[in-house]
Amino acid sequence: MTNEAKIISTTTDSGTTCVAATCGKKEAFLTFNAKRGDVSVLCINAAHRAYRASLGRVFRNVDEALAAYKSETMRTMIRAGYAEACAVLMG
Repeated sequence: MTNEAKIISTTTDSGTTCVAATCGKKEAFLTFNAKRGDVSVLCINAAHRAYRASLGRVFRNVDEALAAYKSETMRTMIRAGYAEACAVLMG
């Protein structure tokens, strides 16, 4: 069974688009920087909730971010977040 990602919120500032997304029971906060092309992924899991200190992981591009995660749920959220960021930047 494939889960569908749901975009919760999107904000943009100076070429950086931040997307909050959920898929199934997982939650993530994704940041896409159009100028540098990098992607930040913060999985909102138990460790993040307990310590609130996690900055997530930073990747040079979307392909690198997708390759880093085995979970299809996380990959689905990254793809959906990237599509949302592209739509926002295109107008």
